Amino acid sequence: MSIFFRKSLAALTLSSLVFSPTAYLSAKQKNQGVGFEVVDSEELTELTAPTNLPPIYPMPFLPEGQLRLDSSLTSTSSFKGRSWASPEGTPELGSLSSLSNIEPLRYGTSKYPHTTQLVRGYKPAKKNTSKDSITTTSPYNRAGKLYIQQTSGSGMGRCSASMIGRGLVLTAAHCLFTYGEAPNYKRGTSVIPYRTYYVPSANKTTSTASLAAVGATGPYGAWQVDGYVFPVCYVKGNCTGGWTSNDIALIRLKKRKNSRPLPWNNGIGYFGYGSGNYGFVSNGLFGSIKSNQITQLGYPAAIGDSTSNYGGAMIRTDSLAREYTAGTLNRNVWGSMQSPGASGGPAIVNFGMNPKVRWQATYGNARSANILVGTLSFGYANGSSAFAPHVLGASIFGKTPNFPKSQYKDSTGKKWGAGNIGALMDTACSKDHANWKAGGYCQSSS
Repeated sequence: MSIFFRKSLAALTLSSLVFSPTAYLSAKQKNQGVGFEVVDSEELTELTAPTNLPPIYPMPFLPEGQLRLDSSLTSTSSFKGRSWASPEGTPELGSLSSLSNIEPLRYGTSKYPHTTQLVRGYKPAKKNTSKDSITTTSPYNRAGKLYIQQTSGSGMGRCSASMIGRGLVLTAAHCLFTYGEAPNYKRGTSVIPYRTYYVPSANKTTSTASLAAVGATGPYGAWQVDGYVFPVCYVKGNCTGGWTSNDIALIRLKKRKNSRPLPWNNGIGYFGYGSGNYGFVSNGLFGSIKSNQITQLGYPAAIGDSTSNYGGAMIRTDSLAREYTAGTLNRNVWGSMQSPGASGGPAIVNFGMNPKVRWQATYGNARSANILVGTLSFGYANGSSAFAPHVLGASIFGKTPNFPKSQYKDSTGKKWGAGNIGALMDTACSKDHANWKAGGYCQSSS
């Protein structure tokens, strides 16, 4: 079987509601291969409740026969080179890690990747209840649920997402777009959804009916999305290696008109991010194939904390992830029982708070905590379209044929990382492109 589950998407003609600043970029900047669009602020003031139709849970699946996990493959990935990471941040402590001595992620002399962190948050929970006491502590509260309304008359699709800046969110491109939906996409046209909301630490109280009251759903409320950054090759359908090679996107949250306009101002930090498959090492577990321990957070539609709350509870998976490379395919796969609805959720290394150690213990080769290395893209399914293999995967953050640079730097010399994630972060945040950093949305305000 070779079909994919995909969300249906009507062509959007929102030219009267959307402008695309890409029209004003230089030829050099446009060649970066990233598009960005900003929603008209007047449109965002009309917060009417979306049509409450049956939900869509996007997550494409690959047939089980395509899954190859033997160790005889030799890694031929196109993102070789020094791994790189940008550190996490919290409102209380700012950026927690120095970039002056970043090494591959936590492992010891035998190179068996692992996560060893404190079982505690950075600060007290936002709400000390059984359903919120964990998910509203940092770093859990950096993950959340995404609601996507493709047209004014459609239902709400659900995905997962995570904070990668003070008001910047990372998710999967397929949560927002259909691969190849606009083969002739160019500046001045639009492919963005009609309306999108992000809810940090979403819980049972979050529903499509409550989204319009953005301050009254979930423990922190909801934020509407007013900007999108995405790989142009994804909407054109011409990414080398197919849709799984660059299935990532960034979205900007609309500021609230109060003293706490963004998640950052509400005590929600952001994850750091890595490129070049940061922290993955060869250790004999899969021959020459590199692997790493990851934590996955998401809101899978088929899993819940009760039979009346499927898809409404945050789910955590800890697993060993490994590179899967074959020809032009570059992706990571890991074991997980999460299901559609978890798409776009973060894959994180060293999740949690670093402990203190003394001489009997060592930190390993690095101590950087909470580094994003992927966002859930797809799962393998059996003949009945169930995710029985319990294997999920993500586009690798790093160099791909469409984003070949080892480091994307802006005109000030600031480094944004390699490949797809570096290009998207550069486009969203740097002064050379959308310059959302100036508005306080990115990983620092200066």
